[in-house]
Amino acid sequence: MEGDRVAISQEDKHQVLFNHFEGGLEREKARSVTFNLATFHRARIYLSVLEEPFTEEEIWATIQSLPADRAPGPDGFTGRFYKTCSPIIKSDLITAIVFLQQGDARKLELLNSAYLTLIPKKVEALEAKDFRPKAWYTVLQNW
Repeated sequence: MEGDRVAISQEDKHQVLFNHFEGGLEREKARSVTFNLATFHRARIYLSVLEEPFTEEEIWATIQSLPADRAPGPDGFTGRFYKTCSPIIKSDLITAIVFLQQGDARKLELLNSAYLTLIPKKVEALEAKDFRPKAWYTVLQNW
């Protein structure tokens, strides 16, 4: 609608909108404050490197940085375990990490597969609280 006139056709609607916005789009308005946008510009960050597979060096640098007496996950294996057992587990661990990074989760169900052993904390262990559970995971076999 423009004044009393109702715009019905597409062309009339275009004209009403053009007339309304024409003045504001053609004139440059004076500003009391301006920003130099170049000072806010950051160099472009390219994230494509995040899609590259982890390298063996990156994986083992991370393992070397683990504290020896703490477990990084719920499996209870400490940094000392990963460092000490690296000759045995290195190949399987790297394969598992690369598969997971690439979205290959075909054997992910193995993460829920374990043997549970109850280790008594004292000689006369009778109640559940008298035992410490130890899980033996079969995750890295047959990747």
